[in-house]
Amino acid sequence: MSRREQARVQVLNGVLENRWDVREAAEVMEVSERHGWRVLAAHRKEGIAATTPSSIPAGVFLGWCLGTLGRSLKSPSFSFLRMS
Repeated sequence: MSRREQARVQVLNGVLENRWDVREAAEVMEVSERHGWRVLAAHRKEGIAATTPSSIPAGVFLGWCLGTLGRSLKSPSFSFLRMS
């Protein structure tokens, strides 16, 4: 995931947590307010997969994210999450 996509996810999460309004978020993401609402709706529906380029099928990207997360969870810093 690119830095721009990561930033977009953070901004959208900020909107969902009421730290930003859609107008401010759209400004930060450099899109119109109307498109900001569209992006927010997609983010609510699809989560992180909504921020990926449309040329990559969302399922492929989500699979990559979950695989990366799975590898991260095996690291020693996440040992508290493992079940005995």
